[in-house]
Amino acid sequence: MPPGSTRPPSLSDVLVPLRTDRLTAINQAEGRLNRVGTQIVNNYLASNNKFPGGDCTDVSWERVTRAAGDVGVLPLFFFEKSSDVGRLWYSRIEPKSSWLRLPWLYRGQGAAGALAYAGFGGLVDGTGIWAGKLQPGAVIQAWKTKGDYYRVREGEEPQSYGHSFIFLNYVHSNTAITGMCIADQGFLGDRPFVTRNEFALWFGANHNSGVQAADLLY
Repeated sequence: MPPGSTRPPSLSDVLVPLRTDRLTAINQAEGRLNRVGTQIVNNYLASNNKFPGGDCTDVSWERVTRAAGDVGVLPLFFFEKSSDVGRLWYSRIEPKSSWLRLPWLYRGQGAAGALAYAGFGGLVDGTGIWAGKLQPGAVIQAWKTKGDYYRVREGEEPQSYGHSFIFLNYVHSNTAITGMCIADQGFLGDRPFVTRNEFALWFGANHNSGVQAADLLY
C-alpha cells in the first residue's frame, strides 16, 4: 500500500457503529419515555407503607400521579376523577349512555385504558404482557373472568372482580417468564407476586410521558 494511503472502510465499519449508535439512542429514548414508570418503582421501593389498603384503583391512581408530579410530567393532574380519564380508570359505567360514548377500545381496561386514552401510555395486551413487553412502573388491569371485561365494556356490572396494580419486574426461570412482582394495595397480602393463571384477562400500558418515541431519536 503506498505511503500515506488508508484502507477504505468496510461495510461493517460503517454499518455496525451506525446500528450501535441507533440502538443506544433508542434505549436512551425509552428511558426518557418511561421516567414516570421508573419514578413509580423508586417511590414504591422507598416507601415504608407498601400496602396501604383501600381501593386498588385509588392506590394505582395515587402512585401514578405522585410519580408524574415528581418528575414534572402531569398526565393526570389536569383531569378530575369525574372526567372521562377518571371514568375509564375506575370503570365507572354509570350513566351507561355516556359510558358507551367513550371509545370501546379503552372501556374495561382500567388504568391501562385510561392512560392510553389520555395519550400518556401505550397499550400492551395479554400476549405482549407475558412475552416480556412491560416496562417498570407499567399499569395493569386484570379481570378474574373474561366475561366481566366484556360486561363492563358494554356497561354492565361485573359478576366477579378485577384488580388494578403496578408492574415492578418479571420473574424468570431460566429464560421463561414465570410471573411478575407487583405493587398493589395489599389485596394479595405481603406476597406481591402474580402468575399468568391468577387472572383470565390482562391489560397493561407502558408510560410514554406524552411524547412519541420518534420525537426523541432525532
